[in-house]
Amino acid sequence: MNFEREIIQFTTEEAWLTERKKDLTSTDIADLFDCGYSNYEELFNRKLKGLDSTFVPNKRSDWGKALEPSIAEEFARKNDWNIQPKKHYIRIPSLRLGSSFDYSLLEECGTNNEDRTLEEVALIEIKNVDWKVYKYDWIQGFEIEAPAKIELQCQNELLVSGLDILYLCALIGGNDDITLKITPNEKIQKAILLKANEFWEKIDQERLKT
Repeated sequence: MNFEREIIQFTTEEAWLTERKKDLTSTDIADLFDCGYSNYEELFNRKLKGLDSTFVPNKRSDWGKALEPSIAEEFARKNDWNIQPKKHYIRIPSLRLGSSFDYSLLEECGTNNEDRTLEEVALIEIKNVDWKVYKYDWIQGFEIEAPAKIELQCQNELLVSGLDILYLCALIGGNDDITLKITPNEKIQKAILLKANEFWEKIDQERLKT
């Protein structure tokens, strides 16, 4: 989808958190659909007051953050990928949608040595998944599917970035791994756009009352 995008570089976490408050981010989208860590009502109240996520870090999330670089490096090694951290924030101002990212997948492009450049061709999303969570929350059958909250997160990342491929790389229980190739789902992305537009219209109406 063609939207005007704003790419924001950060030098501090505080600046990053400030920008996130302006938008519905990829971690907010599941709450928008009542399938995240909180719910629609809590999300509405946070954005109305200009607050960031109420998620409280725990041991699992702390370990996941600490292990993320090692997990990413191993997936890159196994797949012969050239990856790099994607450290900037992208937002679509007209939609008030934004996203942060884990990694970019880079590939050489160009017809000869002089023209060759590294271009971003996909997003890499890293997940460190407890085996019980995987067993009960992930769909395992002919095809493996991530939980709805992760699928929504990935679809918003694709929508905001404008890229067509995201590789969801999950380490399961510390000793198994899966890679899911996710591409834009028009039905899900249209639902995100509709729900987000309705959300911000309600926020604007509520702010006019004060």
